[in-house]
Amino acid sequence: MNISFILHKLGNHIIKKNIGFTDLEEILSIILLKNQSSLPKNHFYISDRTTSLRLLQTTSTAHPITIFLAISPYQKKDCVDFDLYHQHNIIQTDLELIDLYNCLNFIIEDYKYWCYSLMQAICDRKTLSQIVELATSMINSLIFILDHDYRVLCGSDREDHLDDYSDEMFKNGSFSFQPTERLEELFETNLEDNNYKLYYSPDTGHYHHFYKMVYNDIVIAVILFISTSYNSSLDLYYYILDFSKIIKSLVVDLQMNMVERDAACATFFSDVVEGNLHKSTEFDLRLKLLPYSLNSFLSCIVIRFDPSQNKENIPYPHIISELEKIFIRVNITVYRNDIILMYSQNERTFSKLEFDYEQFNALLIRYNAHAGISNASRNHSMLRTLYLIASDTIDLSYSLGHYKLSNRIFSYEEYSFYYIINLCAQSFIRQHHHDDLGYLIHPSVIALYRYDQKHHTNLRDVLFHYLVNGKSISKTAKVMYMHRNTVINKLNKINNIIMIPLDDGYFQSRLILSCLIVHYHENYMNSKLQL
Repeated sequence: MNISFILHKLGNHIIKKNIGFTDLEEILSIILLKNQSSLPKNHFYISDRTTSLRLLQTTSTAHPITIFLAISPYQKKDCVDFDLYHQHNIIQTDLELIDLYNCLNFIIEDYKYWCYSLMQAICDRKTLSQIVELATSMINSLIFILDHDYRVLCGSDREDHLDDYSDEMFKNGSFSFQPTERLEELFETNLEDNNYKLYYSPDTGHYHHFYKMVYNDIVIAVILFISTSYNSSLDLYYYILDFSKIIKSLVVDLQMNMVERDAACATFFSDVVEGNLHKSTEFDLRLKLLPYSLNSFLSCIVIRFDPSQNKENIPYPHIISELEKIFIRVNITVYRNDIILMYSQNERTFSKLEFDYEQFNALLIRYNAHAGISNASRNHSMLRTLYLIASDTIDLSYSLGHYKLSNRIFSYEEYSFYYIINLCAQSFIRQHHHDDLGYLIHPSVIALYRYDQKHHTNLRDVLFHYLVNGKSISKTAKVMYMHRNTVINKLNKINNIIMIPLDDGYFQSRLILSCLIVHYHENYMNSKLQL
C-alpha cells in the first residue's frame, strides 16, 4: 500500500500533513495512542494532538511510523509543528477520534479485501479470465489484459461502460493501433511512474488507465482499467498496481504456456499436413506431446477469416482464448492464417458434434469468419484427410455463395455431394483435358437445362427440389415459394420433356446428382455448360 492512497481517500478531511515515507508495509491494525512505551511498525496510530506530541517526544522509535491526528474543526488553526518529525508520516485531520478510526478501518479493510480476494483466487487456481471477472465485479470497472501489441489476452465479459475503444476490443479483440494515438486528450497526473498512463475521453467521460507489466525489463502485458469517474482515478492507480503484482506470475506462466502449447500444436499439425511424419510410431509419439489428449473420435474444425481482412490485424490470441470457453480441453493452433481445432469426443455422432453451435456461430459472426467441420473418425492418423475435407468444405461454401448466410458453420455432410463432384471434376479434367462436365450429366437434365436457357424458366430447380423432398408437391412449393398449382403445372411440363417416369429410385438419384453437377459447374467453376 502507498500512503498517497490513504491521503486521497481522506480527501478534504486533511488539514496538514508531513510525509516522511510513502511505501507502507502490510498494516496489521489501528492503534489508539495512550501511554505506549514503544511504537511498533506495521500499524496505523491515531490520537489527539497532545498525546501524539508527548509520545513522539518521549518514545524512541527505531523506524518511522504513521500517525493520524483527530482534531475537531474549531482547532484547525492549532496545527502541529512537523519540523521535528520529518521522518514520520503525520496527518492532521478535522475528524473526531471515532470517525477517524472508522474511516481508516474502512479504507484498510476495503483494500485488504481487494488484495486478499485476488490472492485467494490465485491459490484456488482460478484462470486469468476468472480473476479478471472477479476484479471487475469488485471495482465496477472494465478490465482488459493486453499483449505488447495491444491485443486482448483476456478481458471483462461485460458490456457496460462501453465506448468506441472498449467496444472495439469486444468486437475485434484489439485496438487497431496503439491507444496513445487513439485517445483524444491526455489527462495529466502527478504520479511519477513511467509504466502508468491515464487518458481521458471527453466524448464519453471515461478514464483509461494503462499500466505496463514488466518482467525482466520486457513489457509482457498491458493492463487497462476503464472507469467512469474522475474521483476514482487515483484510487485505480493503486488497484491496478496491486493487480499487476498479484497476477504477474500468472501472466508470465500464461505467456510461457501459450508459447509451449502453440509450438507443440503448430509443429505437430504442420508436420501432419505436410507429410513429415512417415511412421505411425512417430505420429503416436508426437500425439502424446499435445497439451490435451484426444478422445475416441476426432474431427477437424477449420476457421477461415474473410479474405478482405488484413491478417495482421486479426487478434489470434484473443480469439483462441474465446474459443477455449466453447471448446474445453481442445488442441488449437494456427496454420496458414486459419485457426485449427483438433476436436475430439468419446461418442460417435451421426449429426452434430457435442459443442454449442449457437455460441460458436456468434463468435464467427463477431470476427467475420467461417468454419468448416469434417466428419469424426476413430482413426486419428487420418488427421490430414480430415483437415483437407474441412478446408475444402469452406471453399465450396464460398464458391456456392453460402458465405452470405447467417449460419457461418459448414459441415462436410451438407456439402458432401459437392465435395465428391469436386474430386470427380478434378479427375475428369486431368484425364480428358477439358472441363465440360456435361458429359457426366443425364440427358434428361441436359434437356431441361436447354429449355430453361431458351425460355428463362426454372424447371431444373423444380425437378431437383421435388426429388430431394420425396416427391412432395407441398414441400416443393414451400421451398420454392410457389403456389401448389404452379408446381403441378411445371412438373407436367417436365414430364413432357424428359418422358421418363420418376418412380425408379436409381433414376431419381441419377437426376439429383446431375442437377448438383450443373449447379457445381455454374457456381464453383463459374461457367455455363457447353451445349
